[in-house]
Parts: sequence; structure tokens; C-alpha cells
Amino acid sequence: KIEPNLILNNNNVIFFDDKGNLLCFDQNSNLVWKQNIYTKEEIKIGPLLSLHKKNDKLIVTDNLARIYSLDIDTGDLIWEKRHNSPFNSEIKTYKNRIYVTDSKNTLNSFLLKDGSKVWSHITEKSFINSLKRLSLVIINDKVIFNNSLCDITAVNAKDGKLIWQTVTFNSNMFEDIMSLKTSDLVIDENNLYFSNNKNEFYSLDSETGLINWKQQISSSLKPTIIESLIFTFSNTGYQYVIEKNSGNIIRVNDV
Repeated sequence: KIEPNLILNNNNVIFFDDKGNLLCFDQNSNLVWKQNIYTKEEIKIGPLLSLHKKNDKLIVTDNLARIYSLDIDTGDLIWEKRHNSPFNSEIKTYKNRIYVTDSKNTLNSFLLKDGSKVWSHITEKSFINSLKRLSLVIINDKVIFNNSLCDITAVNAKDGKLIWQTVTFNSNMFEDIMSLKTSDLVIDENNLYFSNNKNEFYSLDSETGLINWKQQISSSLKPTIIESLIFTFSNTGYQYVIEKNSGNIIRVNDV
């Protein structure tokens, strides 16, 4: 449920535990370094971390509204900033910026060197937080991200100005919104692919946000693209093979 991610650095692996400890082990399972910046009160809450590697830096965000950077080789703290709401998305870096979405459905841009905020782009706030970590991709100087309402938004990576927004899920029912889960976004040849657990699989044009095609597949798992084919698994245990340009379903396997 928390979707932890591992970071590989040379022959080392970096991950975190339920106390917010960041741990780096070598290939022989020897501890290289350990870092924890949290107070006793924060440790009791149970920090949930998202990790991202950028050159010699490890970028970390959490559900306690902190963003910080460590030296990836030593674990030493480089900088730390407090935000106004918890973070709830993947972390992406582009040029000298960090991009991450918070629980208010706001995309934020920070400077990589010191964590200073550059801009924020606000989208519609849901009355509940997403049950799944939100996703974002960067292509052609655009940051494209989803929010907890399944809106897909593209903004300029430099200044955060809106380029386009596409609403892909419409419901006023509390139960529908509360249980909504969207897959990670995948970019391939200027097209964006994603699905949700409400029987919708989309292909969007990443330049305009227009819908290329839509299929009735219920999945909150990240699709995989190999050449001209998309592979995904439904939440009911079926494997789908889809032709990526037309959206035609080629094969369905019960696994």
C-alpha cells in the first residue's frame, strides 16, 4: 500500500524502514551508512518516504511535509525544507529542479541545490487524499501529472504555467472518489498512457491533452510498452495485450 522504492547506487542499495531510517547497504549486506532526521514524536507517526537519485544526491520527500537532500555516498544531510502539506507522489528531477505533488493536489518545483521553492501549480483539491501515490512525467519541457481526482495536467517545467488539462473521471459519488486509484503515467513517442480501477484505460496526446483512444480495462498497475504493444494486468487478474496506436485489444489471458 505504501509503494516503497529502492535506490541503486553503484553496488549499493538504499531503502527506508518504519522509523524513517534511511539505510545504505553494499552488495555483501554490510551497512555503509544510516541517516535519520526525525524527532521521537515524528518517528512514532511512522514516516513514509519517497526516494529519488540525481547524480550524487538522494532526494527524499515524506508524509510529514518534509523535503530534503542527502549525499548519496555518505548519507550526510545537504539541506532540509518544511512544506505546508504532506507529499504524495513520485519525485522527478529535470535540469536543476525537483518536481513533486503534495496531498492538496498541488505540483511544486524546488531548486535542486538548496530546496528553495520556485513555483506551485494548484489543481482542484479533493476532500480525500489519493489511496495511491500520484505520478508525473516530464517531456519536451512539460511536466505532466495526475491528481487524486484523475485529472491530467500539463504545465511548463520552467514557470509552472498551464499548458492543458484533461478530466478523465467524472463522478460526484463519495464512494467512487474515495476508492479511485490511477496507474502510474507512461510516456511513449509523445503519447501518454494510464488507466484507473474504474474500467478506463487512456491514451492521450502529450502535446494537446486530447484523447487518442479509450478502452474498458480496470487496472491501477503501471502499463508496460514494448515496441508497438502495451501490456497490463487488470485488477481481476487478466493480462491484456493492446496495440498502442489504435487501442485495439489483441489478446486477453486469464492468469
